[in-house]
Amino acid sequence: MTVNKLMEMQKELDDFIIETKGLQDKPHKEMVNALFCALFSELKEVDEAMRNGLPKSEVLEEKIDVLHFLLAIGYRIGMESIMGMKIDDIEFESKEVPGETIFLYMVELMDCVKAYKFWSNKKSESVYFLGQKWMNCFRLLWIWMLEGDSRYTNQTVIDAYKAKYEINIQRQKDGY
Repeated sequence: MTVNKLMEMQKELDDFIIETKGLQDKPHKEMVNALFCALFSELKEVDEAMRNGLPKSEVLEEKIDVLHFLLAIGYRIGMESIMGMKIDDIEFESKEVPGETIFLYMVELMDCVKAYKFWSNKKSESVYFLGQKWMNCFRLLWIWMLEGDSRYTNQTVIDAYKAKYEINIQRQKDGY
């Protein structure tokens, strides 16, 4: 599975939501800002799930929601063109990531997106810099999802993403 494939799936879901909710005319900048708000809201839900001692499978499901929004942000800021790597080929420097680190990296990514005004000015150095920031967030988030249970593998996380994707599609069809 490649990072691109996950982004493609996320784009399909987002396109379906945008069409269903009639958001086609919403400005790009507003969509990106809304995605960051949703991402931070999901990070808070992960924190609450962990603090409340929910089963690791439920915590993973909450983390998958964070992944959904990070992928959506990624393709909206142009990362799909540089993310052809396979998830199994991603190198991880560490096996543990505190939740606070994830939060700080996401804030830094948001600040970079806003600072570069990416939606109106696509300079190659900006794309490279943003690509590095986004990929750092993706790597850390992936490690964070794997560390919940020693049995979790890349495939476990991919399967959880696909399952949540199907749930989200059905929710939209049901008027969620």
